[in-house]
Amino acid sequence: MRFSFSNAAATDRGHPHTISLKLRDLNQLFNSMDPSPFIEKDLDDDAEEFIVSWAQEFPPKAPIKLRIYLDQWPAEDPQELIRTAVHNHFSHRAKITNLEFKRLLRQAAPVFSSDCCSWLLVYSSARCC
Repeated sequence: MRFSFSNAAATDRGHPHTISLKLRDLNQLFNSMDPSPFIEKDLDDDAEEFIVSWAQEFPPKAPIKLRIYLDQWPAEDPQELIRTAVHNHFSHRAKITNLEFKRLLRQAAPVFSSDCCSWLLVYSSARCC
């Protein structure tokens, strides 16, 4: 599997931030151990790490284009399948990350409020004297 990165502003003015992946075939994009249909499959760990690491290099609200080059083109046009599968994968990942973040906030809230109350008591006591 070979991954590459390009900033293709000159060739694709609508998407100045482009991440390119060059693969032998479509199967390299997906986790081979996942028995789900393609549109529900997890991405290959290396492919996901490559995409995420480059996406984090761009400004948070910047549009990003993912361009995938296949050496072996399947019989049916895979563009919509890839688009849907990648969208589903990262949408699911975002939901999981959001749930985890909310769980951490719920766990931290009592500790944080307790620490803040302690700090306020210490601070107000110090100011009184």
